[in-house]
Amino acid sequence: MKNRRLLTAFLLLGMVFLSTLFALQGILLSSIIDAFGLTSSDQGLPNSAAFLGGIAALFIAFVLSHRIPKWTALLLSLALCGAAVFCLKLASGLMAFIAVWGVLGFGMGMMDTLLSACMAQLYEGKLRICMMCFLHTAYGITSAAAPVLFEALMKRGLAWRDVYLFPAVLACALVIAGLLLRPGRADREADAPRASASLKAVKQAKLWNYMAAAFFHGVFLSGLNTWINRFSEVYTAARLAVPPMSFMFIGIMCSRIVIPFLPLKTETYVRAAGFAAGAATLAGILFPEWLSPCILVSGFLFGALLPCVLSLACERIPSQTLTCTTALMLSLYVGQSVSSPIIGALEAAVSLKAGMGVCCLSMALTSLFCLPGSGEKAPGTALKA
Repeated sequence: MKNRRLLTAFLLLGMVFLSTLFALQGILLSSIIDAFGLTSSDQGLPNSAAFLGGIAALFIAFVLSHRIPKWTALLLSLALCGAAVFCLKLASGLMAFIAVWGVLGFGMGMMDTLLSACMAQLYEGKLRICMMCFLHTAYGITSAAAPVLFEALMKRGLAWRDVYLFPAVLACALVIAGLLLRPGRADREADAPRASASLKAVKQAKLWNYMAAAFFHGVFLSGLNTWINRFSEVYTAARLAVPPMSFMFIGIMCSRIVIPFLPLKTETYVRAAGFAAGAATLAGILFPEWLSPCILVSGFLFGALLPCVLSLACERIPSQTLTCTTALMLSLYVGQSVSSPIIGALEAAVSLKAGMGVCCLSMALTSLFCLPGSGEKAPGTALKA
């Protein structure tokens, strides 16, 4: 495809921008609490607004996926995110600040699914798996680097509101670059006369099993993100110099770089990785002194699961990548939303170990729904790995 390398570089930079926005929620949380004098019950409002905006964006993208030109929608989402993140610097009242986070969350939700859909449209077969993994690797690397960079700048005197200028400038540059690039392939999903066509496409391609896998992936990844460091503090005698979450993200990034190049069928990987990662995580929960190495191994085992599942879903209906990615991302977001309440309830009723067991079970269920019989491949879409 003409300009494919430039388009790929653009999508990777788009993921860097998106992951920077996600990282800002954690980086600036303390500054936001201090600036607005938030009570404990109000501290999660900006993030909640962003999450609700993201859910709304994914729902709209799913319903209208057959009518949305992907590249145009991606540029509009970039522009919306850039404008919103700039407005965060200017918003002085709490309600205005929360409302802008809701708008930003909408743009981030659109970008989340569009970046994967556009990358899946550019490549096929094994190369699609590799590039989807690289796309999600860019997210992980930026998520690790952004907090270090921005915290260093703030220690040198950068005001917390001025941090928002960096992603705003990047968004502006990306929109200009995106207008100069013209994808050579169809920018729109296969023609469809009704909004219900997305649901029909999911049904015909039998994506329900991959949607279930994405749901349980959201459950265990959100659970680990939220609770693994607390688990370490509760069950280990000394506070670890390197938190287990850092080991997990190291494993995830290594997985997304290495797994695509192993002599292993993608289908085989997704059907086995969840069971193996669940066993490794369970070992860390039962023997907390080994938590860090166990979670490192677990991160490596499950790290490439999501991009691989997204790619396999797109192989079933390659002409409708936005429908596929949005259906799976919606399932992922729903899984993330129910994870922490379930684990918290189990901690209160039984123990935190019981709560963390939900993550192990969800890992196994992710691969279980990728097994033969949980879904059928559409004719002619076999992935050659």
